[in-house]
Amino acid sequence: MKVIVSENYRNNQKVIIKGFISKFLETKNIDTMLDIGAGSSATALAFKESVRSYLAVEKDKRKAESLRSVDIPVINKTFPCSIKKKWTLVLLSHSIPENKHKYHNFIKQAWDLVSENGYLIIITFKGVTDSLRNIKSEIFETKLQAFENEKYIELIKILELFGKLQYKTITSIESSTCKNDIYNSVLSSLKCNKKQKCKLTSILEKRYRTNLTYKIYHKHNVLILKKHNN
Repeated sequence: MKVIVSENYRNNQKVIIKGFISKFLETKNIDTMLDIGAGSSATALAFKESVRSYLAVEKDKRKAESLRSVDIPVINKTFPCSIKKKWTLVLLSHSIPENKHKYHNFIKQAWDLVSENGYLIIITFKGVTDSLRNIKSEIFETKLQAFENEKYIELIKILELFGKLQYKTITSIESSTCKNDIYNSVLSSLKCNKKQKCKLTSILEKRYRTNLTYKIYHKHNVLILKKHNN
């Protein structure tokens, strides 16, 4: 569901992820990068300019065309797909399959493309507790639960088969001076009846407004796996 927002709406998710990965590229001396589920051409272009060799994999035809329009090499297919070269960094940013039964093959195929002493990085909402989880718990009067925690546990279990995981968390912000922007954004993720929608309005006013700005915070789990020499 696409949410129509006002000119006052801001979402810095792409900026936060780009900043984190760009710093990682620099500090770890990454020179080749495979970006599975690349999405934004602005983000991909920044990564491409930071490494010697960059390749995007993007299943969405429109996004793939946008990437090509700025001379970014892209494979317009659903991963796993045929890729022969190995990479110093393989990035999966919000591109893990929704079906947990596909995790093992998906991750193994990505891991096989990591070169020795290279890294696999997964960025996901799975397993997080953030503004959206707190709002959901309050609206539905249920116990606070991490997002898709069962899938997150399965993801961790599979990743640990390949090596020792490093865990990090990054936070992005949605904000607007127009309450409806944040209201509609939340409703795009939650199915609410009329009474619950009224409750959401009240929650946003009481807990998520600072002066004239409404803000909700999104956490992203970052899972880092290094491939050591055999």
